[in-house]
Amino acid sequence: MEKVGLSSLWEHRDQNTKNLLEEALTVMRRRAVEIRPLDLRRAFVDYDKWSNYRNKFDRQISETRRNGHVAEHQLQSVLESHDIHLTKKQFWALKQRYTDDLGFYYFPLLQDIGLEIVDEPLGGIDRQRSSGSLPGKVYKAQEWIF
Repeated sequence: MEKVGLSSLWEHRDQNTKNLLEEALTVMRRRAVEIRPLDLRRAFVDYDKWSNYRNKFDRQISETRRNGHVAEHQLQSVLESHDIHLTKKQFWALKQRYTDDLGFYYFPLLQDIGLEIVDEPLGGIDRQRSSGSLPGKVYKAQEWIF
């Protein structure tokens, strides 16, 4: 079963919505180059650990899993904390493209703005990864020409 918002439904969106999304992605790409790229990923991961538990009994299990989804208000918080300013229409287009039945799916967003998964260790010891809470993959910025 395909996730709502991520595939066939997006193909049927009007061109104006797709243009708004491309504008939003351009803003995010520029900002991702200016800041440390890992910070944007980590901001999403910090919220993701809370996004997939349903009750207090499931909370302990969820602290060790990431599902790639955050809530809309968490997305807004990540954007605000990294000084990524989108118009309301751009934000709407971003939600239309990357929201599915579990929430805002940030994995494909990070890939679309140029953060790819690589199997390289970070420069220093990463406490979260060494404790086993993060996978052994990191995101690395691709070079973008503006």
